[in-house]
Amino acid sequence: MRSMQRNAILAATTAVVLGLFIAVPREDAAGRALAPAPRRPVLTGTIKLKGDPPDLDALNKRHLEEMKKKDTEYCLQCDEAEKSQQTFRLGGRDNRQVGNVFVWIVPDTGSFFRISAKQLEEAKKREVILRQPHCAFIPHCIFLFSQYHPDPRRPKELKPTGQVFKIVNDAKVLHVPRWFRRRTTLGNVVVPEGTSRIVDNLLPDAAPLTIHCNIHSWMSAYLRVVDTPYYAISLSDTLDGKDKVAKDSPKFGTYEIKNPPAGKVRITAWHEKSGYLNKDGGKGEVIDLKAGGTTRKDFELTAR
Repeated sequence: MRSMQRNAILAATTAVVLGLFIAVPREDAAGRALAPAPRRPVLTGTIKLKGDPPDLDALNKRHLEEMKKKDTEYCLQCDEAEKSQQTFRLGGRDNRQVGNVFVWIVPDTGSFFRISAKQLEEAKKREVILRQPHCAFIPHCIFLFSQYHPDPRRPKELKPTGQVFKIVNDAKVLHVPRWFRRRTTLGNVVVPEGTSRIVDNLLPDAAPLTIHCNIHSWMSAYLRVVDTPYYAISLSDTLDGKDKVAKDSPKFGTYEIKNPPAGKVRITAWHEKSGYLNKDGGKGEVIDLKAGGTTRKDFELTAR
């Protein structure tokens, strides 16, 4: 009998102790249980090479010959990613994942996403910086969220987001970046060594901006100016910061767009040489983003 009582007391004590470590629902100020925070949608995917790869040896040889035409000694002090061809960045475990592909989404309805005050604040804080550490633009591909539509009912109305585009020359030689669209030069700026310049007159457009250096002809970069905050560039070794990955990284050639609105959207994937990778070209391909989950959308690229 006493043994049974001891066992009962032990079981009750154990239950109380374990209860201290069991998760209970969160409560608000009134003691009411709060529902778990909903998972935010995520759009992710990989860009894979389809068919034969380009002749990278020939492209690298041509690029290196160009680099020998001006400020050779200094320009060739850079790392391998800066002095090899910039057009087709291949990596990943099988060396067939493609970096530097632009990916973005817009509403399926032909209108515009409603932009929150928090998104505008984040845009203002996040400068878009194009660096020139030697004789290459880093990152090679960039987005600029320069304008937004405050009222989707008035599609022609645009307001600045406050996001800044800064060109930095952290090299020891002079650079003169020039940007153009559809063969029309839209601007250029002289950037002496150790200085920077702000460019604040760029508006969203369906076509990308190409950036060259007037002094070093082989330098190139691509800038897409958009009116949507939902975009990404497939990771590569010629990007910057957290978007730069090693060539053998499994993340090479992958992209991720966090917190997009759920439902039907149009997704576009574009590469500087191969063009649009999605169905319906510049109109974008319709996909359905899962609410509170991950949607995967991969693309294939044919080298041209």
